[in-house]
Amino acid sequence: MSSTFVSRIRVSHPNSTYSAEDDATTVAELNKNFSKWSLKTNRTEPDAALRYMQHLIATKQSFDMKIETLLPSAYREILSLNLKGKRKRGFTTNNIMVAGANIELQNQAFVRLTRHLKEANDGLQTAMIDYLEMLPDSDKKVAMTQKCLSIIDMERWGAFDSLEFATDVPGYLDEFVPRSVAASNEWKAFMIDTASPLVSYFVKVELGQVTGWAEAKEKLLTAFCTPRERSVLLEQRNATVAIGTCIGVLDYRKGIEPKTRISLRVLAATCTDRQQQVFADVLYKLRITNPSTYSFKNLRPYLPAVSVNERL
Repeated sequence: MSSTFVSRIRVSHPNSTYSAEDDATTVAELNKNFSKWSLKTNRTEPDAALRYMQHLIATKQSFDMKIETLLPSAYREILSLNLKGKRKRGFTTNNIMVAGANIELQNQAFVRLTRHLKEANDGLQTAMIDYLEMLPDSDKKVAMTQKCLSIIDMERWGAFDSLEFATDVPGYLDEFVPRSVAASNEWKAFMIDTASPLVSYFVKVELGQVTGWAEAKEKLLTAFCTPRERSVLLEQRNATVAIGTCIGVLDYRKGIEPKTRISLRVLAATCTDRQQQVFADVLYKLRITNPSTYSFKNLRPYLPAVSVNERL
């Protein structure tokens, strides 16, 4: 097993009939079927195995690119065409209400679609890592490993889902953080590098002296778990995504919850990564050491007025 990637632990279903003998039989069959890969006098480059790895790499690159460039345009086109059909019926009160309900249904369908795409993308990435580790050592494998590292990173689309994290912090962390990382002292670096900007800032600043993963999970639960219903968070997130500036985000929060402190918890759950990064940059600049109890309305004078899309 290559040390380049995080190792994974086999988990058997409690009702499974799996036994160690099954593994032994499978390994024996694989050794027999793949005996042609045995290295004898010369270092042989496997052909079909490497070509399939190239296929997986190309598929992942295409998947990521189309999500970034084509999927948003596809969604806008679908919404536009559907609205165009509704406009032919006239702008009566009833038709407007029906159109609004249809838009909401389309948004919900799009959220489900993106969740399924994220699952497919994550599954493809895991398959690539597993398959790469299976490949016999060769010169081309070394080059492919570097290629995989360049496209399999933690900044890929959908790597850390802020909304899902907020609705089930311990459950999400159990799935997101590899077991070997949680069991070592690497969890802090992993979270800082891979979590959303505000979660990353919290880990770096407020968990600076925490060394155990169990204690860290408790503090993350306290800081980020929200009692708000998922449907409410989703509605607020959809509204927040459309806001161009972080000043506008604060104004939106003040408008919908005028008597509630604008907290790290709610911004981490509803803001995009770009919006979060702007907030985090100002927190770093002001050296705020208690983000979990900080009132983010105090950041208003220090926030840039330009759109996050122009700034980043």
